Amino acid sequence: MTSNVVDRLSVKTTLSTIIPSLLNKTTIEIRSDDGLIDPSYAITIATTLAFMVGITQLLLCIFHLGFVTSFLSDSFISGYTTGTAILVFTSQLPDILGLSLKRYVGPFNIIYTYAEIFTNLKNINFVTLIISTCSIITLVIVKEYLDPFYKKKIKKLKLFQNIQIPIPIELIIIIVGTLVSYLFDLNGRYKVKIVNTIGRGFRKPQGPALVLVPSLIKDAIMIAIVALAISISLVKTYAKKFKYFVNSNQELVAYGACNIIGSFFGSYTSAASLSRTSVYVNAGGRTQLANLISCASLLIIILNIGSLFESLPKACLASIIVIAIKGLLLQTKDIYTIGHVTKLEAIVWIVTFLSTVILDVDYGLFFGVIVSLVVVILRQFRPRTTILGQYERSEVYKNAKRFTNVHEIPYIKIFRFESPIIYFNADYFRESLLDTVGIDLKTGQRRNIQSNQSHDYDVNIRSLTHVIIDCSSISQLDYSGGKIFLQTIKELNDCQYKVYLCHLRYYNYDVLEKLEMNKICSVIVTATVHDAVHNIQDELVENNDQLLLANVEL
Repeated sequence: MTSNVVDRLSVKTTLSTIIPSLLNKTTIEIRSDDGLIDPSYAITIATTLAFMVGITQLLLCIFHLGFVTSFLSDSFISGYTTGTAILVFTSQLPDILGLSLKRYVGPFNIIYTYAEIFTNLKNINFVTLIISTCSIITLVIVKEYLDPFYKKKIKKLKLFQNIQIPIPIELIIIIVGTLVSYLFDLNGRYKVKIVNTIGRGFRKPQGPALVLVPSLIKDAIMIAIVALAISISLVKTYAKKFKYFVNSNQELVAYGACNIIGSFFGSYTSAASLSRTSVYVNAGGRTQLANLISCASLLIIILNIGSLFESLPKACLASIIVIAIKGLLLQTKDIYTIGHVTKLEAIVWIVTFLSTVILDVDYGLFFGVIVSLVVVILRQFRPRTTILGQYERSEVYKNAKRFTNVHEIPYIKIFRFESPIIYFNADYFRESLLDTVGIDLKTGQRRNIQSNQSHDYDVNIRSLTHVIIDCSSISQLDYSGGKIFLQTIKELNDCQYKVYLCHLRYYNYDVLEKLEMNKICSVIVTATVHDAVHNIQDELVENNDQLLLANVEL
């Protein structure tokens, strides 16, 4: 996304009015003779964008907008990180095979990349392939077999009972690979791709070009949100694995500070890296102490010993990354578990995964979030409704259609709505409740059950006199939902049904009171379903006694 912004703002007509104010007030051509963007302007645009993204992320934290990450469901995160892992794996294949390929970006880039890989299979560098194969086999053997055995043995020592020290196989491969490449001149003799020159030191601090800020506001907001979503997806993946709490607002502070400070040293917009994080975790990193050691080591390499790693084959690094993301690639099996539990969540996973792999990470984020929101809306728009029955003459009431030893009580219909009742699902509540008790939605009158033999009603519907609404799952009533709720009860009253409400939460009761419940309809509120059933049965017995007494007097 940063490269797209740089390309757009590097067009001569776009920067013609602001070029003189950049880089010591000197007008310089934006593109060189070969058509490439001048690095000075590209860096200026990229660092200013990073600064703006950092400011945006800090503002999101100040206004406590980190809660929006709650919309990133586990299904979305699993599909998104798995799709991203596929892209990372694909990006490492050229280095593993020793191919020099054109880099594709944007939608369908993975298709173009694999097409070019298969086209250039005849150009595979077999020395590079041997290095990759040896590295991968070594990593698998150590990670899957030797490391667990080593940890088990070392744990028997008192000093290491509470400390896990894995075999540093990644570091060993880097050192051995560098030595072999240097001693046998693999790059010169066999054209093995190596890291080459590693820049030494840091750029001189330089502030952002504030004149570019108005042109970057929209892009900064978009990139800040995408970077947050990518990072939080990765954070939640490992938070679930290692059982720690994630504070989204705290994450925003870290990302914002990183981008703002980095922008003064030539850094472009940063976000969590799937490959680097996977390597870090795979190497045994768990705490901030490991991060400090990693950063200190990187600082030493940048300032002093970077030249020692210039002969390192890229195949070694690619192999380490591929093995590190193995766990994320294996998340593809999650689709079977998710699909077995709920089809809607499976759709979220599939759409997120496919859009990430085929279109790219930013499109995957967009479509994944959209589908997740649609699923949430669908669940609220058409929630489950349940008819309850009594469990073996106890005080327990369960789904009458699911359990064989649960039976509905004569003359009583117990209805439960499994969702808050708000403006967009209130009509569904009314329709489902009236249909359940046998009221025609068009006429508002009881249906003639005898004349409609094909209708799937139980025989008790004809003798139904009381309706109990179990409100235990109704966590919220808004204004529209409350009005339709009371209107529905009034329609039941008009059809000579007595209505009971049970498990009604106090704040929902307050909503109904403010809507003048007692003036609109007749309803009895009880604490539990069993209390309502007990009251109704007492009432029915009393009515029967009075009817028998009247017959005797006649």
